[in-house]
Amino acid sequence: MKLILLGAPGAGKGTQALSLSRNLNISWLSSGDLFRSHRNENSELWKQSFSYIEKGLLVPDTITIKMVLNWIDQENQNSFLLDGFPRNIYQADSLEQHLESSGGIDKVIYISVPDEMLIKRLSLRMVCKECGNPYNKIELNNFKNNLCTKYGCSGELYQREDDKPESIKKRLQVFMNDTKPLINYYSDKSKLIEIDGTGSINSVKESIELLFVKNKI
Repeated sequence: MKLILLGAPGAGKGTQALSLSRNLNISWLSSGDLFRSHRNENSELWKQSFSYIEKGLLVPDTITIKMVLNWIDQENQNSFLLDGFPRNIYQADSLEQHLESSGGIDKVIYISVPDEMLIKRLSLRMVCKECGNPYNKIELNNFKNNLCTKYGCSGELYQREDDKPESIKKRLQVFMNDTKPLINYYSDKSKLIEIDGTGSINSVKESIELLFVKNKI
């Protein structure tokens, strides 16, 4: 089973991807984790990426695509969940072509959340500097010293620059311009399933799980 999880920043993709990958016992690839892995290994693709990152430029699609396709090939992944990739039509086309012999992506789950709720969620988000695990500022009242508790990580929590109010609307605009067309792209292929992401983490999780119970996936 080859799945993609789509959603705007703040839709809760990471949280749901972790739960879904565990329930289905399939590999989960987060684009953020993939870049961190290449950074830690100081790989050739990371060196190519960093030359753009240090200049404040976007990493070219060709580099990101190579990272993802290499992961699929090296891990011999016949079943996986992609989170944060593809981000645009070009990346989606490259992925479909690469997977053509195995039937391409099976299903794409789109977590839909209104912009006003996304802005509120993102403005309350804190992230671990070490592992990238997200937290809500309201939750942090129960934490000591604002340190990550994921698997004993203990990394420092901070608010990303792009989670500050002045940056959030720009991120959502990028999603609208580049990523949202993927909704039509996969819908035209009869691979898209839309989920209401406005509820609690558990309610969204249950909605996704019902897709498998009802054999929609």
